[in-house]
Amino acid sequence: EILAELADARARGDVVVVTGGEPTIRRDLREILRYARELGFEIVMQSNGRGFKDPELVADCARMGGISYCIALHGPGPEVHDRVTTRPGSYAETVQGIANLVRSGQEVTGKVVLSKWNYAVLPETISRFIELGVRHVSIAFPHAQGRARKLWDEVVPRYRDVVPYLHQAIDRLQAVGGSADSETLLFCHMEGYEHTITEIGQ
Repeated sequence: EILAELADARARGDVVVVTGGEPTIRRDLREILRYARELGFEIVMQSNGRGFKDPELVADCARMGGISYCIALHGPGPEVHDRVTTRPGSYAETVQGIANLVRSGQEVTGKVVLSKWNYAVLPETISRFIELGVRHVSIAFPHAQGRARKLWDEVVPRYRDVVPYLHQAIDRLQAVGGSADSETLLFCHMEGYEHTITEIGQ
């Protein structure tokens, strides 16, 4: 079914986003990626990065070429990241996955979804990305879906509380020649940082 969808979509575009759930847990992931590349698609894979702790998966994807990666890291260490993911040990696996991808020369974009649990350590999270060799990070305010909707009062911060840390995080990236984009942030809170807002031009 997925292969048929890819073939049908090829007439309408040349980029496909592989997302989930978590795509790296699929046993047929390599088959899907290989077919998409044979069709001529450029691929963006959105992942928690944990599966890329496996050097063989990284090597197989690198050989296919034409794949870039968007990997989520929710904190600068396991205390915050593993709390957000609810998976002990996930921080170590994600960091290893990012390191493996960067080491193999793959294009990696970082992703952070803001919450009450991680917004105050956002600059430190950005510094961790920089240490890992990632120079572009997408920072998103949470959408009212899934766990964020069920746990809204517990999880979702106020815009005004987030903004100082967000600006610091963007400054850290720009200081090393990197860049950021911000998603679902209000224009009135982004004076001087409007260029990062993804909704511009959409």
